[in-house]
Amino acid sequence: MNFLGTWLKPVSANEEQIYKILTPHPRIIVFQGIAELDDYNDCLILEHHSNGNLWTYLLNNEIPPLAKQINWALEITEGLSYIHSKAVVWADNHFSNILVTKDLHVVLADFAFSLVSPSLFHKYTTLPPPVFTCLKGYYGIASSHVDIFAFGVMLFALLTRRFPWSANLNPSLDEQFQVMHTHRQYKWNVIEDETLKGYFGMIVEKCFKIVLTDGVQVPMPS
Repeated sequence: MNFLGTWLKPVSANEEQIYKILTPHPRIIVFQGIAELDDYNDCLILEHHSNGNLWTYLLNNEIPPLAKQINWALEITEGLSYIHSKAVVWADNHFSNILVTKDLHVVLADFAFSLVSPSLFHKYTTLPPPVFTCLKGYYGIASSHVDIFAFGVMLFALLTRRFPWSANLNPSLDEQFQVMHTHRQYKWNVIEDETLKGYFGMIVEKCFKIVLTDGVQVPMPS
């Protein structure tokens, strides 16, 4: 609910706790406290961003310059690195939970399902959209690699304008499940452009294969 330039979201004790741990930070949506409204349940008061989420933005706007897409990837990694430094696993890392600011930067949002220092064999009860889902993480040891895998999917999509094993950025739910099952078989799509592959191919592969578990370094091509 948009209210006087802010976004009001029904409060959950877990998400309130996560925002108190993570904010303020330039790559995390601004949390302004709790609204106690007579006609509504208590709500989180969050900064409103009229450009919406990154997935919708990519689908409904002209293709941004490659440098802008790489900068978004850098900003996402900045946010992820900070989240993980606070012992938080986002666990719902995908384009719809990344918001585009008025000046076309990105901030991370929606931590309702996030965890603080999850137990070694924690079983997640929720999943992101299937195309972002790290099956190894959701059916095994809980750690930040579920976020790193999803970042690999996003980096691939920003660079190629399509999701792995898909033709575009708008695959149907059935197509997303097929991608998820392909990943279950440890089959990873590769970047076709040789220049981009040279810069980013190894990073994407390491994200997919869960080689990276604590932080991602994205280069900016000269």
